Amino acid sequence: MGLPPRYIEFIKEPTKLIGQTIKQKFLNNDDDSDSFTWYIGQILDYSAQDKTHSIKYEGEEEVYYYDLTLDFILGDILLE
Repeated sequence: MGLPPRYIEFIKEPTKLIGQTIKQKFLNNDDDSDSFTWYIGQILDYSAQDKTHSIKYEGEEEVYYYDLTLDFILGDILLE
């Protein structure tokens, strides 16, 4: 089972994610289990130099910066 064509398009052209709402999976660091939480965020921008997207997550003041390529491949991102 491969990636949906839409996801491949975003990996090839990361600027197309700007303005999109995503759900991103993060491992919970506060316990010893392998549990995770999905966070909803909006893609604000993309830096070609750093290969990172800037993301503002719901309920957070801070903007975070991530290279989302691997998360797409692993299925750790869902598009809203």
